[in-house]
Amino acid sequence: VLSAYDDLIATNQRRIALLEDAARRLYREWFVHLRFPGHESVPVKDGVPEGWCKRSMTSVADFVNGFAFKPEHLGEAGLPVVKIPELRSGITSKTPYNPGHIVPQRNHITTGDVLFSWSATLLVNEWGEGPALLNQHLFKVIPHNELHKRLVRFAVEAAIPELTGHAVGATMQHIRRSALDNHLMLVPDDATAAAFAAQADPMMDAVLNLTAQNRELVKARDLLLPKLMSGQLDVSGIALPDEVAA
Repeated sequence: VLSAYDDLIATNQRRIALLEDAARRLYREWFVHLRFPGHESVPVKDGVPEGWCKRSMTSVADFVNGFAFKPEHLGEAGLPVVKIPELRSGITSKTPYNPGHIVPQRNHITTGDVLFSWSATLLVNEWGEGPALLNQHLFKVIPHNELHKRLVRFAVEAAIPELTGHAVGATMQHIRRSALDNHLMLVPDDATAAAFAAQADPMMDAVLNLTAQNRELVKARDLLLPKLMSGQLDVSGIALPDEVAA
């Protein structure tokens, strides 16, 4: 019974990796190699297709830093506090919690928000674990144009190697906001942006759905485990989810 849950969780994780890679490759094809639809007939000057422009990242999106939680703010009740480990692996048994009353609304996050850790480990991801609170050293990235959400998400990810080169700090490397001010990204015309969103958004939305499904599967598995081991439940009486049963 439990291995069936584990198998579906692992399958979903593989699907997530494939979908993210497909969207990432699409971004690179269109905005790095400039092989976007109709590129053959669009003049390119200094690496910028006609009708496109280069703009600083901070002029395309807001980068909102997280809340400076103190040790006494962290406990076992309330909303999960998202630090770099949660950005990388989601909510775990080590995740701290806070009721959120003292946290400004701008530091509240939810499924689909683009997050960027700017200290220690530079990492970009989309949060997929529901309502939570953002810790300092992470930005919530809010595009000025919703059409640019995944464009900005992958542009920030693509910029990480260059941003890393501008990191400062003796004990903990971090990037200054000025590095984002100075980093230019390609912003396409509205038609190309809409075409990219039409392809990338369904893939990344599927990633969020699979992440949510895995979260529920893990909860169900972890609830079953002690009951199965103690004999409270009979394996023959358990109805598996359709995908698990398949």
